[in-house]
Amino acid sequence: MSDLCSSGKCTPGKVQSCDDGNPCTADACNPGSGCASTPTTGACNDGSACTSQDTCSKGSCGGTNVVCNDNNPCTTDACNPSTGCAFANNTALCDDGDVCSVGDACLGGACTPGKAQSCDDGNPCTTDSCDKTLGCLQLANSLSCNDGSACTSGDKCSGGKCGGSAVVCNDNNACTDDVCDLIKGCVSTNNAAACSDGSACTSGDVCKSGICGGTTIGCDDGNPCTTDACNPSSGCTHAAQNGTTCGGNGTCLSGTCSPGSSVNPGASCKAIKAALPTAATGSYWIDPDGTAGTGAAYQVNCEMVSWGGGWMKIDNAGANALLYMTQPNLNQGKCQMTALEWRSWDQFDGAPGTEHLCIGLQKVTTNWPTYQEIRIEQVVLTGYCSTGGSFDLGTNCYNVNNQGDFCYGPATQLIAPNTVAMSLTNGTKSPVFTRQVTLATPARDFQVRSRERGAQAEGVIWNTGAVYLR
Repeated sequence: MSDLCSSGKCTPGKVQSCDDGNPCTADACNPGSGCASTPTTGACNDGSACTSQDTCSKGSCGGTNVVCNDNNPCTTDACNPSTGCAFANNTALCDDGDVCSVGDACLGGACTPGKAQSCDDGNPCTTDSCDKTLGCLQLANSLSCNDGSACTSGDKCSGGKCGGSAVVCNDNNACTDDVCDLIKGCVSTNNAAACSDGSACTSGDVCKSGICGGTTIGCDDGNPCTTDACNPSSGCTHAAQNGTTCGGNGTCLSGTCSPGSSVNPGASCKAIKAALPTAATGSYWIDPDGTAGTGAAYQVNCEMVSWGGGWMKIDNAGANALLYMTQPNLNQGKCQMTALEWRSWDQFDGAPGTEHLCIGLQKVTTNWPTYQEIRIEQVVLTGYCSTGGSFDLGTNCYNVNNQGDFCYGPATQLIAPNTVAMSLTNGTKSPVFTRQVTLATPARDFQVRSRERGAQAEGVIWNTGAVYLR
């Protein structure tokens, strides 16, 4: 190239350099055409540290890219053509291979463990741990625990769960309803249920304000001869009395009032005397037909000492109490009976007719004591007549004309106090009559009767003495 003419000749200049600087071409100069580059093959060097096994191909040098990987996640791998592979430390997240750490990060080219993994499952009944390979493990334990319920006790872990025995809410008070509140525990509420206070001395027990109580029972047995009390364990008690007064004039005998008292009437004065030989003369209760009968008990006077005792006494006061006056014919005479006297008369002092019949009949027609003895004691009759008249006192009690009579006893067995006939003028008193008669048959009816038949204005008064029945 740069040929020069010299001496008339073209003198070759400097030889042309056909080197294209490409190791992968064969460079030559064709005199006719000049430089020519022909691709070659073979090893070469592309000048980059980032390739290896460089070879020529199609006129270019190139190789296989170098793999820059140090298998360290904590380096950022790159390749510098001048220097080759470069590994720069990074701070990327990584995995240190331990599942028991979380948030692992690169530091100084190494994977640094992060925060320890929390394996707490919030269950006190598991023991929590971490295995580097398996991770969190929760193993059931048997520790004491608290299940959060006030209705269990002795809480303990079992099978990974906390539980305890149910609390028994029982305050042993029948007057409260016992329940369990999960927060408060046992709660007792007063009720009004029927209950038993444990005392035999109350009845109708019921709860009130949490306390069981009832109405005090009555232990009065109506027997004046017992001391009534109540034992909370066994109930009413009735202790027998002896010697105390009962039923008015009775005496307690081993818990029973003696016969003749208001609480234990006798059948008769005779029956009372037989049951209580030491009975004193006085007022007694009798009930001849007993508690099974329809008649009511009533009081009589009993003579318990004289003539062997056991006599029922009927004086003017007794007759007035036990009898009622009847007058079969109201047009004949007058009849009067008081607690002081018996008086009957006819044909004067306001009395009509020429005769009279007055009968004192028993008030208790079906409940009269049975008797068979009549004692007329200290009876005195007094004449009650107009001037010149006299009461002709006979001995026959059954309707003798022109004769008077005054009689005691049953209707079919009347007894006159006198055994001898006599006349009683006005104000004249009879002798004192005393006699005792045994009836042919027992009787259960009684009457007092005064009668007079005749033309005189006459009558009779009884106000002294008494008749006794036994």
